[in-house]
Amino acid sequence: MKSRLWYPQLDVASAARRFLRILDHWQGAALSVERLFVFDYFIATPALIGDIKMTNAYRKRYGELGLPRKKDEFVIFPPATLLFHSMTPIQKRALVSLVAKKVLSKESYDAGSVALTAIGQQTASELSDVHKGEAETLALDFMASLMATDEFASKSDLRSRTGLRYYD
Repeated sequence: MKSRLWYPQLDVASAARRFLRILDHWQGAALSVERLFVFDYFIATPALIGDIKMTNAYRKRYGELGLPRKKDEFVIFPPATLLFHSMTPIQKRALVSLVAKKVLSKESYDAGSVALTAIGQQTASELSDVHKGEAETLALDFMASLMATDEFASKSDLRSRTGLRYYD
């Protein structure tokens, strides 16, 4: 019997679903494409959230969540930058698909950010009601509050605190 592992990080449909959940949950200013990709990276792989440089208060809160840790996972993760860059083409395809289907605004996409259209808001709301994965929801809540802090305000802060380098 042959078996295959499914990696949600490398699945276009899964990335599109995560994008909708992220955008439905996000309360701050419009997300840049880069910020969305970083956000998605940690939602797809919640065990790696512990690698983020965060304040002691957030570190304590993260410890209380009970999210899986990298050492407890079945798989061995490649280096963070390699996994992140492997995800980028998948994320781009998902993003372009959502723009083409008019779920995301083309105008905001052309400006380098992402925003839901009216159709997208309805779809994201319905999706959030249907999909209630506990680990993903905990990671989503935590990352939304963490990324809204001043420590993650600029691109350089985002890059240095997450350890992910994004050049495109």
